Amino acid sequence: MRLALLFAPLMFGVACQDINLNDAPEAEGDDPGECTDGADNDRDGLFDCDDEDCFNSPDCSGDTGTDDTGTDTASDTDTDTDTDTASDTDTDTASDTATDPVVGSPQVFDAAGEHSFTVPAGVSQVHLELWGGGGAGGSQIGATGGGGAFASADHGVLGGQVLSVFVAEGGAANGNGGGASYVAIGAADLIVAAGGGGGGSDGCSGCKDGGAGGAGGGLVGENGHNLTSGFSGYCDSATGGTGATQVTPGVGGVATGGASTVCDGTDGGLGVGGVSRGTNSACQTTGGASRWHQGGGQDNGGGGGGGAGYYGGGGAGFVWTYCGAGGGGGSSWAAPSAANVVLTGGAGQDQGAASSSAGAGVGGAVKSAGAAGRVVVSW
Repeated sequence: MRLALLFAPLMFGVACQDINLNDAPEAEGDDPGECTDGADNDRDGLFDCDDEDCFNSPDCSGDTGTDDTGTDTASDTDTDTDTDTASDTDTDTASDTATDPVVGSPQVFDAAGEHSFTVPAGVSQVHLELWGGGGAGGSQIGATGGGGAFASADHGVLGGQVLSVFVAEGGAANGNGGGASYVAIGAADLIVAAGGGGGGSDGCSGCKDGGAGGAGGGLVGENGHNLTSGFSGYCDSATGGTGATQVTPGVGGVATGGASTVCDGTDGGLGVGGVSRGTNSACQTTGGASRWHQGGGQDNGGGGGGGAGYYGGGGAGFVWTYCGAGGGGGSSWAAPSAANVVLTGGAGQDQGAASSSAGAGVGGAVKSAGAAGRVVVSW
């Protein structure tokens, strides 16, 4: 009995001690100062505020844990409640309840090519302004490129919706027609601003007259200009491609003469300008301006390519390598769902709505490229 009474206090003392028989580490931050001591106290490979055990510590740079209302830089594991798509102040991939950067109006796209624009949250309508690309000038006297058209409209949208924005190329080489500028949602175009036609060229680098490209049109593109002087017996005549309308593409021009290569321009098409190219008894029928891309002309004894648009302008007739006419301008368009639609064609080398274009869409001077288009989105 005496032995049992002596043993009982010994067992009681052992049970009340904080002994870790497995030597397992305790949580980081369970003692004051552990979130700033530079040590891996729980031996899990994470130090101080990088360890999730310290995320709620006031020592860890304002990280408030799972609500992401601070300016923490560590990734968090919370489930967020908003539906915004913009980036937040921390690096986790979910949307947060913090205030996101606001996209300002207007958004301007003036580099030729394909772009996208995400409609900000709460925006239900956008105003769209577009300029098509200017056609390139040819090498003949007076053979300037046609200016691009202007198109604007209002259209309903949803926050988070993505608009595809296509900015037209200007005619890059002598005689090329300009591309058109577009805004679309998915595969559905909302609005199109037409490109201008290219100017005609001759093989003697400017000894012939005429052949200016027609400007991109609102409802109807301008016709390309005819050749006004030629070499009798070699290139007697060459006519310009016609401008496109809302329902028909432009028609290719024709040429007459005694040279071995006499080519008619090809007709335009839906979104495509006509072609005025060929050499060595071969008249080409491909390579015209298409959608936002420029093309269709030839700088050595070819005619001007038609400008792209809703429908593209016709390519010019030409006689290789002596003389060519000018390409026709494309037509512009807006979807029936658009409101407050304005479609303004260019005139000669000038673009539509020139005063607000910031230089976009100008037709090229003789032997010079046309200017790229422009798209402005505002709300």
